[in-house]
Amino acid sequence: MTSNVLTNTITVRVEDEDFEFRIPSPMDVARIGSVAAGIRRKFDPEGIGYEDGLDINTIILVRAMATMEVLLEKSTAKWAFSETKDARGQVSVAVDSSKFPPTATGMLYEIYNKFQEEVTRFLGRGAGNAEPASAEPVASQPNP
Repeated sequence: MTSNVLTNTITVRVEDEDFEFRIPSPMDVARIGSVAAGIRRKFDPEGIGYEDGLDINTIILVRAMATMEVLLEKSTAKWAFSETKDARGQVSVAVDSSKFPPTATGMLYEIYNKFQEEVTRFLGRGAGNAEPASAEPVASQPNP
């Protein structure tokens, strides 16, 4: 697992396959949520894309699929990309989670977990000051 500050990518390795992702911007995070809602609508049209009523494994799997669709740049795994045609009939290669093989299901959980760990490490969450916040009130704010 590597993250490269200069190229803004994170690579995770799962089952001898590499998956290189863009580090998500705030807009990417919003797009992942939107794509995840679209994936949920495909298998649950009555649910209008909400997570309500879905088990946690389904929620995580859908989030993993959406993350792959939005952020995956490169992979050594042949199943990660498929040919698609646009409205004009032009063929391109893209990530289409509806075409992932059944054997990818377990890998998706692992890929997503490793990716999230690397994003957290890259962004430095939890690496702040070890000292607790001061109990001293901030100017003009009451001390509770």
